[in-house]
Amino acid sequence: MKQTVGDGGFEEFLESSRAVAEFIKERALEGWSFTIVCHLDADGLSSGAIVGKALMRLQAPFQIRVLKQLDERSLKEVYTKDRATIFVDMGSGSLNILSSLEGAENIAVLDHHQPLEDYLEEFKGAHLNPHLHGLNGSTEVSGSGVAYLVAKSLDPSNVDLSPLAVVGAVGDMQNRNEEMRLIGVNEAIVREAAESGLLRVEKDLLILGRETKPIHIALASTMTPFIPGISGEEDKALAFLTSIDIPVKDGDLWRTLADLSEDEKKRLLDNLVAYMASRGVAQAETQRLVGEVYVLTREQRFTPLRDCREYAALLNACGRLGKPGLGIAVAMGDRRRRTLEETVSVLNEYRGALAKLIEGVIQNPSRLIDAGEVVIVNGVGFIPENLLSTVASILSANYPKPLIAFTETEDGMVKVSARTPKRLAEAGVNIGRIMAEVAESVGGVGGGHDVAAGALIPSTRRGDFLKQVMGLIGESVARG
Repeated sequence: MKQTVGDGGFEEFLESSRAVAEFIKERALEGWSFTIVCHLDADGLSSGAIVGKALMRLQAPFQIRVLKQLDERSLKEVYTKDRATIFVDMGSGSLNILSSLEGAENIAVLDHHQPLEDYLEEFKGAHLNPHLHGLNGSTEVSGSGVAYLVAKSLDPSNVDLSPLAVVGAVGDMQNRNEEMRLIGVNEAIVREAAESGLLRVEKDLLILGRETKPIHIALASTMTPFIPGISGEEDKALAFLTSIDIPVKDGDLWRTLADLSEDEKKRLLDNLVAYMASRGVAQAETQRLVGEVYVLTREQRFTPLRDCREYAALLNACGRLGKPGLGIAVAMGDRRRRTLEETVSVLNEYRGALAKLIEGVIQNPSRLIDAGEVVIVNGVGFIPENLLSTVASILSANYPKPLIAFTETEDGMVKVSARTPKRLAEAGVNIGRIMAEVAESVGGVGGGHDVAAGALIPSTRRGDFLKQVMGLIGESVARG
């Protein structure tokens, strides 16, 4: 039966996950070795670790390779027809490339990005994607959620991997809605994890390190939402708390957010909202200060792995700062002290870098340009390519229109990250399809979700690319 975007539903999606699991199990029983290829962000690393753990339990030999972008050049580094290959959190937007590979019948793609519809029939491997069943991969299930469903279909005992799927979904910002909670397939996975005693759901202030860090450090560590003048600034966070009469110490001991009374939390929230509004932060963004918190009950208290948001930030930090292997090791269960100490160091470096980049863009009008239908962020010479998408996500929260950020890569290409508000996506502005279409027209590659996407294009075509993208966005807005 021909696959088309929009067919089926949740039950059919689960049935497809069982078919893909059988595809993988057959090759494991035949003695194939596997290559798992994943993206370097939190969702990608979580996805890779989930499939890695599942294959380990099948006693199937495997290796995990982490990519920042799937294109023909990177594919040559990771693919061989002599190994079964599982692409996780990527692949659906590259079916044109994968379909042409020798041995494509031994490739599995577990992804949640919008697929290239024209190549669905041509691709001869296994393909699991929520968009093929009428589900939204940008809001209802992450790449790690797709990987988890396959892992659980391989063996029901893999339910213990459900926390990683929640970490990946939170890292992919799929809880970024009015209620700041996971919905759809993600919510079902949360429920499974909670029923298995692996996770606890609470409603609280969404400040990182709520159980692990002194309040002022936790406040300064919070990047989403970004708090201008406080995120990344521990001394200013301390001064802010002092100004609103919230003691940061109880005797000689630092207090955490979890130590605050309900009255103190309310005072903190009210003052944060007022402060952020005074700094020009959109009201919708201030409302994201409260939401569901996902606590991993089997993880040790007072570590960054206890809270899914902090765990996701840690994985993002490892991937974005060039240490994806460290993130994979933690996600697959390495809890050695030296490993955790190294990840905390990387996480602190990541947060500091992000805070400087965000403030640097906000304070420089030549880098943050209101171009009518869109906001353009020029990161050339300032924003490293591996941090571009994170910067775009944080900045886009303050604008009611699409945001296009770009910077140069080490090899002279231009990397683009684009975001559009959910209301515009629902009205027909599909930024993933726009990125894919325009990138291809200028000799690059692109794609993603309806609300978040990216592209890699030749530097000589940057002007043409931006002009076409802005034109298509304008047309989509007019039609909507």
